[in-house]
Amino acid sequence: MIFYANNGTDRTAPFAQTPAWIGPSVTPLNNINSGFRLYEVDTGNFEIYEAWTFYADVSSFPDLNTVGPTFELEYSTRAEFGPAIHWPDDAPLNATFWHLVTEAMEKDIKLVSRYNTFQGKSSIHSPNCTSSFCQAAKVCYMRSGSVALGRQCPQG
Repeated sequence: MIFYANNGTDRTAPFAQTPAWIGPSVTPLNNINSGFRLYEVDTGNFEIYEAWTFYADVSSFPDLNTVGPTFELEYSTRAEFGPAIHWPDDAPLNATFWHLVTEAMEKDIKLVSRYNTFQGKSSIHSPNCTSSFCQAAKVCYMRSGSVALGRQCPQG
């Protein structure tokens, strides 16, 4: 989710102020895969330069007798989304990064579909996002740094 200056009255890259990093849930809900995220943070400016998301396949949980779940790397945020916007390797994953990702998502439904897959931690129970309606809704919600802006997004 991206927060913009002036209560989001202009949701363009120059007005993108800060992203909300919403981490995945370690505790699975409705058989959606379990996950966690590891951040690389600059201790000087507290900017995030990388985020790796890991997941555990909940369908394997019934087979776990004495050993806990195994978490695997699902994706690197920079590697998955940076190339779509030609983001510099040494630049932080800030609000401008995420806004430019949403601009790329408006043009490429495959990028939206990948984002959606990752949002559900690659769960077989996550609904697909392959329609233009879902594409518009995902972009809108990503840009809706408030409840009021979120309510303006396509519902359903």
